[in-house]
Amino acid sequence: MGKVILAVDDAPSILYIIESIFQNDHKVVLKKNANEALAWLEEGNFPDIIVTDINMPGMDGWTFICQLKFSGYFRYIPIIVLSGNESSSDRIKYLQGGVEDVVQKPFNPIELRMRVDNILKRFERIEKAAV
Repeated sequence: MGKVILAVDDAPSILYIIESIFQNDHKVVLKKNANEALAWLEEGNFPDIIVTDINMPGMDGWTFICQLKFSGYFRYIPIIVLSGNESSSDRIKYLQGGVEDVVQKPFNPIELRMRVDNILKRFERIEKAAV
């Protein structure tokens, strides 16, 4: 089966949509908050891409992203942010912080699929070139 996608969102409906989009071609791991996702990663799991919400209870998505980007082990995992915030300054902050893309909620499932596929293809080419 294809790549491993870690989806992190406190809204079960969003997790369901993400799972529906990718389940036929990829393994989709669903976590309802950043703390669960971080614990899963710290168990030695390594996804090919992370799709995460920003606004979550407990540890928010931005703190989660910062922890990953400051980590030696997880810093190169590509991340797509799902955000209901329409602020351009927030999107710029996320992109400057190292995320590959920001997708506005509500999102078109086809668009999310294309963005994830494009990032996975780009990272696959980079990995092949590095070998």
